Order: sequence, then structure tokens, then C-alpha cells
Amino acid sequence: MARLRPWLQTGIFVLAVVFLGALIATQWQQLQAYPWQIEIGWLLLALALLWLTWLLELNQWRFILGRLGGSLRFGEAARIWFLSNIIRYIPGNVWRFLGMAEMCNRLGIARTVTFTSIALHQAISTLAGLLLAAVYFALAGQGAWFDRLRPALWLAPLGLIFLHPRVLETTLNWALTRLKRPPLRITLTVVDLARLLLTYGLVWLGFGLGFSALAAGLAPVASAQVPWLIAGYAAAYVIGYLSLLTPSGLGVREGVLVLLLQGLFSAPLPAIIAIVARLWMIIGEIGGAAAVATWQWATQRGPPPNVSSRPSSDRHSSRLSRDRVRAAVLALFVLYVVGFSLLSIRPHQALRTHMADLGQMDLAIWNTSQGRFVQEIKDDFVSTRLTDHVEPIFLPLSLVFHLWNDVRALLIVQTLALGSGALVIFALARAMLRSSSAGLATWAPLVLALAYLLFPALQAANLAEFHAIPLAVTPVLLAFWCNERRHWWGFVLACLVLMSVKEEAALLAFMLGLYVLSQAWLARRRDREAISPNPPSRDRQPGWRARLPRLSAITAGLLVMLLSLGWFYLATFVIIPRYAAQVYGVDQSVYFARYGALGDSPLSIVRSFFTQPALVWEIAAEPSRLTYLAGLLAPFGFLSLLAPEILLLSAPLLIANLFSAYPAQFSGEFHYSAPLVPFVAMAALVGVRRLLAVRPRAGRLTLAWLLLWAFAYQIMAGYTPLGREFRWPDVTPHAALLARFSAQAPTAAPGSVHRALPALQPSHQALQVPHPGRRRLGAGGCHRRHRPPPGRNSTRGARPDRAGLADHRCSRWLRSPAAARARRTPSHRMFIAFL
Repeated sequence: MARLRPWLQTGIFVLAVVFLGALIATQWQQLQAYPWQIEIGWLLLALALLWLTWLLELNQWRFILGRLGGSLRFGEAARIWFLSNIIRYIPGNVWRFLGMAEMCNRLGIARTVTFTSIALHQAISTLAGLLLAAVYFALAGQGAWFDRLRPALWLAPLGLIFLHPRVLETTLNWALTRLKRPPLRITLTVVDLARLLLTYGLVWLGFGLGFSALAAGLAPVASAQVPWLIAGYAAAYVIGYLSLLTPSGLGVREGVLVLLLQGLFSAPLPAIIAIVARLWMIIGEIGGAAAVATWQWATQRGPPPNVSSRPSSDRHSSRLSRDRVRAAVLALFVLYVVGFSLLSIRPHQALRTHMADLGQMDLAIWNTSQGRFVQEIKDDFVSTRLTDHVEPIFLPLSLVFHLWNDVRALLIVQTLALGSGALVIFALARAMLRSSSAGLATWAPLVLALAYLLFPALQAANLAEFHAIPLAVTPVLLAFWCNERRHWWGFVLACLVLMSVKEEAALLAFMLGLYVLSQAWLARRRDREAISPNPPSRDRQPGWRARLPRLSAITAGLLVMLLSLGWFYLATFVIIPRYAAQVYGVDQSVYFARYGALGDSPLSIVRSFFTQPALVWEIAAEPSRLTYLAGLLAPFGFLSLLAPEILLLSAPLLIANLFSAYPAQFSGEFHYSAPLVPFVAMAALVGVRRLLAVRPRAGRLTLAWLLLWAFAYQIMAGYTPLGREFRWPDVTPHAALLARFSAQAPTAAPGSVHRALPALQPSHQALQVPHPGRRRLGAGGCHRRHRPPPGRNSTRGARPDRAGLADHRCSRWLRSPAAARARRTPSHRMFIAFL
């Protein structure tokens, strides 16, 4: 039998794959014909709930392991948990447990202790899932199958007898004996087991809610269907797991889900949901493994804090606090990404986004993904974004469209980029506040990360459709982090990414290079004054960085300064003027005209600061501009003023915003302030460190001050449900028609939209028609003057009750000879939209 076991495992694995393939094959025609309408917000919520539920589940495993004598930090447990998830798809469900035991053994925990904890975890978790599903289906299940199974389902609560430690130990040892495994000893009490059962019930509730959100992302789900989905997923998961030899219940879980969902959805939706649920789980596992690997890489640099002098109980308490804080920061990050992804996508669904800016950005990035770098349409001719800005970062960003060809992908990427800054702030604060008291060093990073995420100007940039400059936030913070850790190649790389965001971002890179250079010069001067024979070697780069050419702080600073200054000159005074002259008739950036009385060219603007100081003061002293400055400092409680040299690094863009005659730049309500946020946050962090150096006992008061200002200003000007600026636009039935009509347009056809509307779908030509005023005009088939042929491709006032007529007219015109001629004419291509 032992010789046949590997072949049996492989055979069952092949059968599972064949079963899954047969399931897809039987529904293939229906899958192709199914009108896919994905709600990305629900899918993101499903992924977030999956990750949060896993964090709760692994914490229960940590609790069991701790009661058995094995202690793990939360970060270590998360790494073991998520990395072992990847190997469980090997046939046979034992490989994940072997991997967990081996990784725990490397941390000093005996393999028998790990196996015991895993056995208890799986037993109690399975019991909780079975109880949840059995009780619900015994009460709510309808049909012949449930009538036959109901007596057995009512027997499921008898499983509570396993909460007695002796019964559980005897049962597990009997099963282990049959499997030729050594027996185990359970040290958990009845109270421990009852607590674990209740908590695992919450775990299954979390998995079920995530699965319900996933289903809602694929089809409408009524609130009355959610309990069935929760119980159905628990039943399918447990049955798939108890299949033993199938890897992660592959095929079995999907089959059970299809059977249980047939009463809720019509075919082929049950099969679609079952297959997508498997992909959801796989993506979650890969994402979790990548996240813990990245987190470990980012936090293992440098020596650990010196805690050898503390009592062992204090060290254990401090370690638990740090684990909770890490979990809290990750939860805040996930909450921000999911929440603001939904908030940024919602206006697009409600037709509140525009051709300028989201449509233009989408078109330029999509064209880049097709090999036409930042090509766009201005009025009635093909042009390029290089007439306005130089944004090389659009080249790697365009790869997103090869994963998901939808403008909403850009909004999610922008949210991820802004939210990631909180993780960097957290890592920076941990590194810079290590020498503080234990409580402050633990909780201050969390408070600073929270204040960053609550920054109204950051949230405003996140919701101002899509722009390149908000992508500068995280590279700036990474540059500060590399400076703090003396990773000079990393600093140069972060600055190169920063320069690629936009031409003015090169000025920020220049200031960062100047900051590093000045720091290195001051440090060298202090060393000479101290006459130190052995100056500290802080530039040593361990590990793989040792193979790179050695780079000092001075060299890194000078290199960044030279590259950024050269790139700024090339982009602003060579590339942009060349293309702007062809379109605007001027040989400079048109944005220099935004400075009103100060001048309309770089030279005249700079000259005005020296020749017209009264005018400069008059502009700077305007109440709206002073309010703008206060709004930048208030979210961190004005603690940024304690590090003025950090604030000074943002001077180029701060001055550009403050003295602009364009009110949006100093309103704090658009994207212009986003690159200033990391400097304010970093200045606040340095300010906190300096304040504690002078007043060590003011730690709690400082954190309370930060929290007070962060929440108070969020309420005054924030964009979360707490804030005054929170918006959740309604998606009317009229707006919901857009997805139906845009899906009928030819994939390769250019589009025609007016300025008030977003890009309907990516196309290498998106022509702009005159604004139709108050009329609801369906624009399409645009000829050279961009007016739709009368009576053919326009439907005025297309109401929901006339959707069928609009569909008919749209489809009929698409098949007409006029549409065929339009498709054959390069400058005369069409796109239909009924609005």
C-alpha cells in the first residue's frame, strides 16, 4: 500500500483536475455567452476580507501553539502561514503541515509541538465549519436532498462533546495511530477549546462574507442570500478538505459549490462563481506570501533594539505589542486601499469623471501599452501628451492594461501607490524612534501611519480622478528610508523613479540629493572636528548590495543632483517646447501662463520674486493661500515645523502651488498637493524625535496631540465617512446603461466623447465632440466636424424604459454601410454611446 500511495495521490490529483476541466467544458458555451459585468469594488472587498480573516485564523493557531509551549511572533507566524499555503497544492494535504513544522523547527520549536498545534487547529476549525453549515442547512435547507440529510444534520451539534480535552485527545490519537503517527498530548482546557470554537466560527463568518462579496462582484446578490452563501462556502470548504488526498480540495470544493448555488443563481453562474472563488483563494495566498516576504525584507535591516536589560516578562509584552501594531498597520493599509478604491471608482460608475483628466490619461497609457508612447487625441487630430508633460512612468504603468484592460485599474493602482506610503512611514518611524521608550517606539509608528492615511490633501489627490504626480509620494518616502538606512543605491533608484513621474518631480529629486549631500558634508565636518581616527562605517552595504560598486553618500547626492537637474532641463525646455509649438503655437510649457502678474515665462517669474517683493508678499498673504499652508501642516499637529529643513525640500513645488493664479493648485482639493505630503509627514516624524530628545516624558502627550489633530482635521476637511467632503454619488439607471452600450462598440474603433464624459473604453483615437449642453446626446460616428449623422446614431433622452430601443438602434447602425465606411476611413472611425 505504501508503494501505491504516491500513485494514488497523483491519480486523484489528475482526477480532480479532470473533474474541474469537465465542469468548465460542460458550461463552456454558456460561459462564453455570459454577459460578464464585474464590479471591481466588491472583488477588492472580498480580497480584503480574505486577508483579514486569515490574520484572525493564524492568530488562533499562534494561541494554540503558545499553549503547547511554542511561542512565535505574529510576523514569524504570518510568514510561516502564508508561505506554507503555497505548497499545499502538491497532491496530498500533508505537505503544508510538513513545511510549517520545518519552518517552526528552524525557530526552535519542536516538530511534535507544531504537528500537535496543527492537528488541534484543523480539528477545531473543521468542527466549527461543520456546525455552522449543518445547523443552517438543517433550519433553512429546502429540497429532496436536504430532507434526506436533515436527520444527520441535526446530529452535528453532538460534535460539541469534542470540546472536552480528554475526548478530543483520545479521538485524535486514535486517528494518528491509524495513520502511523505518534500520539499527542493536549494541554488546552475546556475554556480554551470553547473560546477557540467561537473564534473559528467568526473565521468561517469572515470567509463566508468574503465569498458573498466575491459573488456580488459577479452578479447581484440579495441580502437574504448572504447566510446561504456563508454556510454554503463553509460546507464546500470542509468537504473539500476532508477529501484528504486532493490538494486543497481541488475540484471537490468547486463541485459542492455548484450544487449548493444552483438554487440561488441560474446556469452558468454557479460554475463561474465556483471557478472564480478558487482563483480568489489562489490570488489571496500568493498576495499574502508576497506581502510577508516583502515585509520581512523591509523590516529585518539593521540590528534589533537593545532589550537585553529588560525583564523577560517586559520583553514578551513588548513583542506582543509590536506584533499587534504590525497587524493594525496592515489592516489600516488594506482598509485604505479597499475604501478609496471604491470611492474613486464610484464617480466613474456614476458618470462623474471626465474626458479631461481621466479620459486623457487612460487613452495615453492604453496607447502606450499598444506601442504608441503617450499618444492622445486633441480635438480632431492625433497628438501626444508631451505637449504638456513628460511622464515616463506611464511606460511601466501601461503593463497594467495587459492584466486588466479597464480604466478602473489605474484608479486602483493610484490608491495602492498612495496607501503604500503608510507602510514606509511606519518602517521609517520604527527605525528612527528605536531609542525611545518601549511604549512610544511601539505605538508612535502606528499613529504616524494613521495620520498619513487621514491626510485630507492625500485623500483629495486619490479622488481627483487619475494623475501622474500622486505616484511621486511613495518614491519620496522610499528615498528618505534609504537615506536613513544608508542604502545609497536604493536612494538613487528611488530618485530615478521619482524623476520618471513628471518633469517637476525632478526638482524634488534634486532637493533630496542636495539634502543627502549636505548631511554627508556636515557629518564629515563633525568627524574632522572630533579627530576620530576610526570614523563609523555607516555606508557599508551587506548582502547582495556588497556586489555593487561602492557608493558613498556624497557620490549618491551629487549623482542624483546632476541627473535630476539635467532631466528637468531636457524635459521642460527641450521636449515640451518642441511638441507644444506644433499644437499651441508657443515654444514653452503652457503652464507657465498660470502665474498671472508674476509673468508668463520662467525667466519673468523668477525675476518678479526679486524685483517685485511687494507683489510677492501681497499674493502670499492672501487668506486663501494662508489657509492652504495651514491645511498642509494641521493634519500632523504642526509638528512638522520642528524640522524646517525637511519642509524646505518641498520648496519648488510648494512655491509653484502657492503663487499660482490657478486656484485649484492652492485649494488642497486636487492632486497638486500630493507630492508635498511625504515631506510634511517626514518633517513631523523628525519633529517628534527632536521633541522627545528634549522632553522624553512627553511621549504620550505627543501621540495624543497627533491623534487629536489628525481626526479633527479629517472631520473638517476629510474624504472618509468621518469627513465633511465625503461623497458617494448615486449610480442612476440612466448611468448604468453605459456598460451595455459601450460593450457593443467595436474593440478597435476610436471613440468620440465630449469633455464632460469619461473615456468609455480604451482606443487609440478618442475624438472630442462639442459639449451637448443640457441635452443627453448619444455621440458616435463622428465625421470630420464631429457631429453624429442625424437620425442614425443619436438617441436623445435615452431613458431606462427605452433601453431595448436604444440597443436596437445602436446595433442596427453598427451593421449599416455608413458604419462600415467609417471603419475603413482612418480619420473617420466611430464609437457609440447613449447617455
